Amino acid sequence: MPDAQKNLESLVDDEDDVMPAADQIRQAQRVVAAQANDVEEARMFLAMLGIADTPDTDGAH
Repeated sequence: MPDAQKNLESLVDDEDDVMPAADQIRQAQRVVAAQANDVEEARMFLAMLGIADTPDTDGAH
């Protein structure tokens, strides 16, 4: 397998292990909520994006 392909596969594998930071998730949730027409639409979009739940940072709320 060429080195370039190995490097690409390595990058793809590494990206699967990366989780966005809690503050990034909250920001995305706010953007989705602001653009939604109503609460149900916001919930649907958040669920589709996989960010419907509030992320925990260090156990403090």
